Amino acid sequence: MENAVPEPIQPKVTPKLPKQVIVSYVLMVVAVVMVVFALIFSLSGYKIEPTTGEIAKTGLVQVASSPTGASVTIDGKLHGSKTNMKLTLEEGEHHFEMNKSGFRTWQGNYKVVQSDILWLDYALLWPEELKMKEVDDFKMTPLFELDHNRVLASSAVDLSLSSAASADLFLVDFENEIKTRKVTWTMASLSAALAKIDPELKIKRIVGGNSDNYFWIVASVLDNASQGEVTKIFAWTAGSGVLTPVTSGKIVKNYAIYKNNLVFSSLSSDGKRAEIYFYREGDLQAAQWQTRDDLDLKLAFTNYDNSNYLAVVVNEKVELWQNGSGRFYENAELVTELPSAGNKALAFSPYGRFLSFGSSVLMNYDLEDKKLYETEISTEARWLNNFSFRQLTDGNCAVSVSEVAETKETDDAGGASDAKCLSVVDFDGQNRQEFEIAPEQIFLSRNNKKLYYFDKDKKLFNTDLTQ
Repeated sequence: MENAVPEPIQPKVTPKLPKQVIVSYVLMVVAVVMVVFALIFSLSGYKIEPTTGEIAKTGLVQVASSPTGASVTIDGKLHGSKTNMKLTLEEGEHHFEMNKSGFRTWQGNYKVVQSDILWLDYALLWPEELKMKEVDDFKMTPLFELDHNRVLASSAVDLSLSSAASADLFLVDFENEIKTRKVTWTMASLSAALAKIDPELKIKRIVGGNSDNYFWIVASVLDNASQGEVTKIFAWTAGSGVLTPVTSGKIVKNYAIYKNNLVFSSLSSDGKRAEIYFYREGDLQAAQWQTRDDLDLKLAFTNYDNSNYLAVVVNEKVELWQNGSGRFYENAELVTELPSAGNKALAFSPYGRFLSFGSSVLMNYDLEDKKLYETEISTEARWLNNFSFRQLTDGNCAVSVSEVAETKETDDAGGASDAKCLSVVDFDGQNRQEFEIAPEQIFLSRNNKKLYYFDKDKKLFNTDLTQ
């Protein structure tokens, strides 16, 4: 049998793609490259003007308001969308306005920076009128402002009665809706605990700690040698009734409290220098951190973005110290020094982002953007929320006659009889609003929807800022 001759292997021939397919692939690649280029071009802060073909530098703007649904006008031109929104604008100064029916205009001048984000997400639109209403079912008397949204109140309406010291105490929280929680102690039990240490101690202030069971008691006693008052600070663990003398044996000059942290300055033994001490809930004793030559230094303490911050006004400058974890005095670092012509006012905003200071007008330092704002806000102003101040002055507001008549009706309904003006202004000094009401204590809910205040008769009023 003859061997079969194998057939030769034919090489595979790859069919040629039609020209149309090749052109399609090329166009797809070009399109992808152009999209990527356009994206990089845009993210780098550039755009091409469609009318002129010129390249313009741009930045991103995030615009939000409370309440939402406000129209936005930029440099006199109405934008098509309403808040909340985002857009790109050419680099440079721009004038923004937000308007909503029934609310006052929010406006200001802000700078757009190339490839950066301008955050205008804090705009609070105030109603044309503050229609304050008395909270009829609130039958308590405020005693101490524990922090920016809590007060300690007594069930006793008349504090002059001998029974008032034994009356029930409540924590009143204004962070959102009004919430009240009864505490396990009375002013009588606290006074008794203080009397065991020194019968002459007088309560000056109570500050809220890190929980509803932990408080800081600031008291004073007359110093026989100097005939002046000496400040003493105690940690009060209310549940167990334990009162811990934190500043025992020290002459307290200044102090700052944030939740479960206390920092204070005390005179050295020779009276020539100031010693700075830290104490945190659970510590056995206050720990000394630094010694300074300036006896008149001022302190403020906060936590922002998981870091603790201490501000110290010393020798006409503001030092800002930071640490990320652990006890502050163990690894704090100096992050910046800011110029200060005086130390009349020093405070962090309620949630820690801004530091305000100054001698006659306020300056604001933004911990997040590392930017310093020079404002025309008086140092008498106090923080209302994380982005705005409030200030109460005697006399009528600088508003028109018709506005005065309208707000006077609101005042009568709100129980305020004395002529006073409440001013609210943004952290950078822009967008000032004025109302003729006379609050003794005022609170703004964290979501900016509710405003509460106690009048001079200790009556509680509130209003819905979204209506």
